[in-house]
Amino acid sequence: MCAFCRVYPPTGSPAPPIIENQEQEMSYPNLSISWSSGDTGGCPVTMYTVYYKSIQRREEENTWNRINASSSTRELSALPLDCDTEYELRVSAWNELGESNPSESWKVKSITGIHINCFSHSIFAEMISKRLLPVAKFIGLNQNISNVKKASL
Repeated sequence: MCAFCRVYPPTGSPAPPIIENQEQEMSYPNLSISWSSGDTGGCPVTMYTVYYKSIQRREEENTWNRINASSSTRELSALPLDCDTEYELRVSAWNELGESNPSESWKVKSITGIHINCFSHSIFAEMISKRLLPVAKFIGLNQNISNVKKASL
């Protein structure tokens, strides 16, 4: 048990973090999530976990993916999400006594300012896998698309 917890006996696992994002749509690939910490339960937070899943039709079950973040982190950017997809995200906090309940869910749709960007990533992946497009060339093309997108904002 940490020194802080020995002096101040913990009351339990942390309270759920609070997601600060309010957007219903975010530009792909610049999706990010930020949160604030709730009550720590008397013991410092040791880690956060960001859970995410795409929202599909009700009859299709989709599992939660997760990314762990350090206790000093309050934002994750460049999440590995697909373009033109709706997602549900939530965050939990950890301390030495366990994991908090998850935060309230945040639902967001990934969008792009350049329609071809969504489509282009799947085509580029196919071309790279068939060795029709060298990876170095793709990186250059992707950078050009990003620069055009930034200029259009």
